Amino acid sequence: MKLTERAPPVARLADDGAHPTLAAKRRSSECAWTNPVGALCSLCTESLAEYMHIRTIHILLLAILLLGGCSDTVSKHYSTRAEAEADSLFERGWLPSLIPATSKDIKTSNNIDINISEGEFRYDLKETNEFLNHLKPYTGQKPKLDRWQSYIVKQKKEGYDPFEYAADENVWVFLVNTRTGHVRYVMW
Repeated sequence: MKLTERAPPVARLADDGAHPTLAAKRRSSECAWTNPVGALCSLCTESLAEYMHIRTIHILLLAILLLGGCSDTVSKHYSTRAEAEADSLFERGWLPSLIPATSKDIKTSNNIDINISEGEFRYDLKETNEFLNHLKPYTGQKPKLDRWQSYIVKQKKEGYDPFEYAADENVWVFLVNTRTGHVRYVMW
């Protein structure tokens, strides 16, 4: 055969049962049947392309879940201040050691990626003055959080007064309810 001549066309199969893909009523995405020229049939190449497209989508979704779904936020709960101390919470700088000795039900959520911590705790009301002596009135500093000002306004309406404490380039805003001994805080 000369290079300019085309290969003779392959005759269509009269019986679909002779072709494995057609025999499976197009349910199979794998077909090893080749025509006399050695190429996969058009049904098989379409199925293969479809399979590769779906496979690519699955791989991309998995990558997104693994990369995007990973959180650098660590949340912890401590029943008492002693538990928090044993876990080195104060040494790691997520909460200053100035919180009252009677602090309990301490909940922290620390975002390691952006260095923001937030949480809450309760304390005995008899330690209110000593705790507040370590803090100063809130100066209006803002963390990298959306709707911060509206959050502060909402907390004030709920009976929480904002105070702040700064140490080693970190700022904590403590929202203290002096009637209940409940504190919410944010650190950045």
